[in-house]
Amino acid sequence: MRSEINDNMATVTLQYDGRNTSIRKLIEVIVALGAKKTVIKERKNSLDIALEDVRAGRVHTAESVEDMMKQILG
Repeated sequence: MRSEINDNMATVTLQYDGRNTSIRKLIEVIVALGAKKTVIKERKNSLDIALEDVRAGRVHTAESVEDMMKQILG
C-alpha cells in the first residue's frame, strides 16, 4: 500500500485479487464513506487469456496430427 499527501487528501494505491469478494466489499464500504475510487486494470498476460479461452470453450482437440490437419484443412 502506498500513501501520498496531496492538498490535505491522501492517495492510497491498492493491488489485490479482484476475485476476492471480501476485499471488494470492504472497498465498497470505504467508497460509501466518501472515498473516490479509480480503477486501473492490468493488462492480461498470455496465461490469463488462454484460461479464458478454455473457460469459454474456445479449444479444439484432435486424436492425432492427421486428424488435426483434417480439421484445419477441411
